[in-house]
Amino acid sequence: MKRIWLLLLALALLCSCAAKPAFNGSRIMNADLFEMEYTALNGTISHTLELHDGDVLDVYIEDIAGRLDASVRPEGGAPIYRGADIPDARFQLPISEGGRYEISVTGDGARGSVRFARVRSEAAAPDSQFTDRTKED
Repeated sequence: MKRIWLLLLALALLCSCAAKPAFNGSRIMNADLFEMEYTALNGTISHTLELHDGDVLDVYIEDIAGRLDASVRPEGGAPIYRGADIPDARFQLPISEGGRYEISVTGDGARGSVRFARVRSEAAAPDSQFTDRTKED
């Protein structure tokens, strides 16, 4: 009986040592940005951005190791981007319909970085409240 307990304990220790960490790195998630740098990504991390008509989503992906999948999907709609086993990439996604967009990144032994940054359209940019007072009347 003692041998069985020792064997089970040894097996449990081996399994816990072999487990991959879900995430090891840093991330920034705010109203205009979803950015992560990671030495380990095993699983899915998502963030939602409020995007407007005419905005552009600037995407940068650096793949150092492992597998990385990503998608960008409007709330309740079909994905406007879906990538599987993505290599290094840099591209822009134009946003034709405003709303909430979920960005999901899934890694399996992944190491690298991702950046999804909102570039505001001219129409969505706030008007300047400053006037040019350098001209003489």
